[in-house]
Amino acid sequence: GENLEEWEAYLMMTAQPSAVTIAQQQAFEIFTKIAMLAEADVSRPNIHTIRVKTNNNTDKEILHEMRMTRHVFEKLFCNMYEYERQIVLITNAISKQKGISFIQHELQNDFAIVAGDSEMDREMLQFASYSIVPAHHTLGDIRTDYLTKHKGILAGEEILKVAGNKLL
Repeated sequence: GENLEEWEAYLMMTAQPSAVTIAQQQAFEIFTKIAMLAEADVSRPNIHTIRVKTNNNTDKEILHEMRMTRHVFEKLFCNMYEYERQIVLITNAISKQKGISFIQHELQNDFAIVAGDSEMDREMLQFASYSIVPAHHTLGDIRTDYLTKHKGILAGEEILKVAGNKLL
């Protein structure tokens, strides 16, 4: 979809560090270099999502470096999520939970039904008024209001039915 101007403005405002330490600046420089190596979009300073896949030896070296410095990234300014053959770095300015909060604020409504299946969704699922997790999730032990009986596309259909019934 199209970017919502209000959301973009919110992201830029929250992404601006109030007091940047030398370590944070160095970590951000490393983050930017990785983003460029991974051919990620670096046009918006301080708001990056980097997805690095292990398709060749260079990518494997990048992934190794990212794993070795994971604690630095997470402590200083971003969340790192690792999946089967990829690592995703997302600055703290961005999260699904913050997106839900923004929408609730804009709509002046604090009720939210959300669905998620990965570690990137955990915070959002815990924050929501009603959470739905598909059976194929990779969250390990997670509190949810509804766990689907199905996986894959059938889980998607089940999520829509459950959410629809919850709204009625």
